[in-house]
Amino acid sequence: MNRQRTVRIGVIADTHGLFDPAVRRHFRGVDHILHAGDIGDWSVIEQLEQIAPVTAVSGNVDAYEQCKFPYEATIELNGRRIAIRHILYEGGKMTKEGRAFLDHEQPDICVFGHTHQQKVAWHGDALLFNPGSAGPKRFSLPRGVGLLTIQNGKALPKLIRLNDKCESSKQIHGCEVAQEKRRSAMQGKTLRKRIVSAIVVGSLLTVTTACYGPFNLTRNVYHWNSNIKGSSEVNEKWMKEFVFFGMIIIPVYMFSALLDAFIFNSIQFWSGSNPVKANDAGGDGATRIVRLGGLTVTMAESNRGTAVTYERNGIVERHATIETNATGYRLIDETGALLAEAETGQDGSVTLLDHDCQVVKQWTSDQLLALAGEQVLRRTQQSVDQLLEHKRHARY
Repeated sequence: MNRQRTVRIGVIADTHGLFDPAVRRHFRGVDHILHAGDIGDWSVIEQLEQIAPVTAVSGNVDAYEQCKFPYEATIELNGRRIAIRHILYEGGKMTKEGRAFLDHEQPDICVFGHTHQQKVAWHGDALLFNPGSAGPKRFSLPRGVGLLTIQNGKALPKLIRLNDKCESSKQIHGCEVAQEKRRSAMQGKTLRKRIVSAIVVGSLLTVTTACYGPFNLTRNVYHWNSNIKGSSEVNEKWMKEFVFFGMIIIPVYMFSALLDAFIFNSIQFWSGSNPVKANDAGGDGATRIVRLGGLTVTMAESNRGTAVTYERNGIVERHATIETNATGYRLIDETGALLAEAETGQDGSVTLLDHDCQVVKQWTSDQLLALAGEQVLRRTQQSVDQLLEHKRHARY
């Protein structure tokens, strides 16, 4: 009598650069390991390969060029056809691409990840298995892995709960180091962008106010400098250059920029609006006020991040804080509970998640650029309309 042998498979997903030593204990003696994407660091695969052979796919945070794993895979173990794909569900529903993948592959078992939530379900005759996230704890979702036992043609799934924190300090070498690298890279890029933006804006402001402003300060200074005389023809030439470039240009440019700022501030004081500065900004330059019907949202910079206050009809409804993390930004309330999170992808996309880690909205980089362009055009049109209105009032 031929009896089909028993095969035990370790199932893991969403490690995000962290290898928990507890995985070794739970996967001891398995014949194969399946990783359903969002690997985060190649060292995770190296650690898993020390336990058993690994079949893995890339997730939405993995760069295919670096990890070299496909986005989808299908293998056969002990007579069962197993399909692997990182994103099968999103926002609590099966995606159109995920459904097409199942219809095309017709697997007996499909292993997936992405939601960080453990799940065992059926799609027709196919067993759907999500082991949960084995990476850093996120929101209130538990960490976990899974086991699949294939015996006598049947697949028996088992979900395993991991501790909220790693059992060993090796977490520092995995998760925290990877997160620190991403955080440092993000901070470096942000600092460089701010420096370049400051240089560009400062140069534009000084050049336009000094050279093309209503006072034409540079031209007037040049005419004044023409009256400077030296002791001879050569000395006169160098004296003019020295005075003009060494002692006049730099102070005049700075002075003209300050003068221009005073002019715009005077316009805002007498007219109530400023053609340069958005009229929803606070007087300290670090506060922004946005009004949506009866709701007023005030955002102010603080040591922890950006403090957000929600008011309705003069009554404060909630206080919250926007903080920066390794993958983007998150909104927390006064108790530290998570309200929402925005993740930035390597391709420039932004994903908005709610407190249950469910996707609310996702924008591609092209969509974000289009939204930013529309916002700039709208603000510019508002400023032009305000200036024209002031001119019409001045005539009368």
